[in-house]
Amino acid sequence: MSKDLVPASEIDEIVCQAFRKYLFSQYNGEASANYFARFKRVLKAAQKKGYLSVSPAEDLQAKSNKN
Repeated sequence: MSKDLVPASEIDEIVCQAFRKYLFSQYNGEASANYFARFKRVLKAAQKKGYLSVSPAEDLQAKSNKN
């Protein structure tokens, strides 16, 4: 059973790493890094609004897929 929405309370560093890995497997070039950087900005905005106490992806690097 898949979910369409993930509550902010369920987003942790492991989920962020899995999402980055998914992006890396699906996109080539800079696309994976760009999408992950956008994701990190959303998490940072959620932190500023008080939905998250800390951004779980703060220490993760957005990297590109060179394939």
